[in-house]
Amino acid sequence: MVVTGELNEKLKSAIEETVPEILGEVARPATAKTPVFTLVFDREAYEPKWFKKLWDDHQVAVISYRKNVQEKWDEDLFYTTETELYNNTVTMQLCEMGTALSECWFREIRKLSDNGHQTAIITTHPSLSVELIASRMFSRWAKRITSNT
Repeated sequence: MVVTGELNEKLKSAIEETVPEILGEVARPATAKTPVFTLVFDREAYEPKWFKKLWDDHQVAVISYRKNVQEKWDEDLFYTTETELYNNTVTMQLCEMGTALSECWFREIRKLSDNGHQTAIITTHPSLSVELIASRMFSRWAKRITSNT
């Protein structure tokens, strides 16, 4: 399912209104480590404590860009991998580490660009592969039908 709208400071409110509706329509997963569903969005609703609350209260995972990244990761930590973007196989340099934000623990995935820029993604999804997290984030505007990942 894709929900589109104007990207502004009201994105968080829109998500908070939509989550209960979606939860009422989908089955709960068999395990506590499997999300009911995963939200993928830009920084407009960035609030790490709220991301953790969505997981703790509803088992809803979040994938979003990380804000205010200051430090760079050692480029030797990145590995070359292939993933799907817009139905095309692309090669990316990716790396994953854990990170604490606002006293909450997240998985952080970074994509290293050819010019040395590191794009940081954070997620509460406990098991989605690094490649799929990057694919979901970088192709979030594409229309697709997916499973419960």
